Amino acid sequence: MLEFFSEVSNQKGEQIPMTRFRVAIVGLGAVGQRFASLMAENPTFEVLVAFDLHEDARANFRKNFPDITIAETEHDFYAHPNIDLIYVATPPATHATQVGLAQRAGWKVFCEKPLGVDLAESEQLVTQSQGFFQAVNFVYSGAPNALEVERLMSHGELGAVTGASIHLQFSQWPRAFQGHAGWLAGREQGGFMREVGSHFLYLCQRLFGSLALHGTPLVVEGKHSEDYVSAVWYAGARYITLEGRVGGVGSDRAQMTILGDRKSLRIDHWYGLYQTLGDGWDPVLNEQQSEPRTAYANQLNLLSQQLIDGKKRLADFSEALHVQRLVEEVLQSSRRG
Repeated sequence: MLEFFSEVSNQKGEQIPMTRFRVAIVGLGAVGQRFASLMAENPTFEVLVAFDLHEDARANFRKNFPDITIAETEHDFYAHPNIDLIYVATPPATHATQVGLAQRAGWKVFCEKPLGVDLAESEQLVTQSQGFFQAVNFVYSGAPNALEVERLMSHGELGAVTGASIHLQFSQWPRAFQGHAGWLAGREQGGFMREVGSHFLYLCQRLFGSLALHGTPLVVEGKHSEDYVSAVWYAGARYITLEGRVGGVGSDRAQMTILGDRKSLRIDHWYGLYQTLGDGWDPVLNEQQSEPRTAYANQLNLLSQQLIDGKKRLADFSEALHVQRLVEEVLQSSRRG
């Protein structure tokens, strides 16, 4: 961790000291590259070293980020000196291994979701990580629309909230920008419930508290992973429904409606937020607040603040494990036989 002086001054004209965290990234696919770019724009992060098991991923990353050292072996990567934080962006079945290596190196951990795919392994990871800095990248920890939903609910503006409905639709899976990541297609680690459903179930858990699966979900298996899911969870007297599907020509859909008897809210296209009093939907946020990059950048701002003062702002491994259990319970309901 380095301390430096920014160009920002206080009221006395004195420069304000800032902290810069030295970062390592493992997993150089779409999200690894996304956060390398975002961290380059955030003065509190400096990515020093990166690694991926696949040479083509390393070569592509090197082309896009020529100033970042690319380790050629996992051993060289974890031997890199003076690292404060690792961003783990590898496939989920490898998360426990990568987190363990990082903890042994003395690095703080920012990990992609889902926490894992094997529940016993993730439970062990939660246990071994007690006392270690940990944060998980659920985008609705810091997205402006999720924070505004939380604020409006806490002020009672929706009236009595009966629950939420989640609708997911993908013309193809994996999505086009993830085509290089073959693991996302397979039922061993991938599928839209783990990759996308996890974000919305995390948000429901944050808004409504602990969720419990109601009845038996309907899961239609495709060639490689789930093609259709319908499930219901209860949170006390409230209930959450989810319907997700792959296939068909059309725009992808990632939408969640929070249902109140005075006002309802709708998260749409991931980062938009709309409200209705019963006749049409009106935007709540401005265009900039609804941009994906705004949500990603705010996530990093919260991570930076948590690193500096230790106050929890992002999901920890225990919360991520609860979400993993919700997802795997649905998937396993169709795979036990």
